[in-house]
Amino acid sequence: MNTLYDFKVGDKESYTMTMVDADVVLYACMTGDFNPIHIDDAYAEKGPYGQRVVHDMLVAGLISTVLGTKMPGPGSSCIQNTLEFLAPVYIGDTVTASVQVISRDMGQNQMTLSTQCVKDNGTVVIKGHALMRFLEHGVRLNSTMKKIYKAVENA
Repeated sequence: MNTLYDFKVGDKESYTMTMVDADVVLYACMTGDFNPIHIDDAYAEKGPYGQRVVHDMLVAGLISTVLGTKMPGPGSSCIQNTLEFLAPVYIGDTVTASVQVISRDMGQNQMTLSTQCVKDNGTVVIKGHALMRFLEHGVRLNSTMKKIYKAVENA
């Protein structure tokens, strides 16, 4: 489990995924969002984008993947997330979600990260921030402290 002490300002992590039709259909089934702009080719072709678009929140979910599994990962919880949707994502697009630590608040046991999703052509499709709280206060132990802790534990 990670603690706030495991990270420093500037640390980065990312996750990449290619959006496929099955992702969009499954997301629509899970959420009930059957807006035809997402699931109906004929309807979407007549719309402003000329083709189906991936649900914005499905794309934003890639940020959640990074936050929940990579950085900060287990031992943390997202308590605030802001998102700005800048451009559409289409079926077949490859998107990379990335996060970067921009501040740490040791007193509150939390950190703020910038977040973004970028298509493989360089188009930023989502940008925002996440505030993550760590579930436990972690303390980094140096080797001497570890020996003392182990001795006390075994006494």
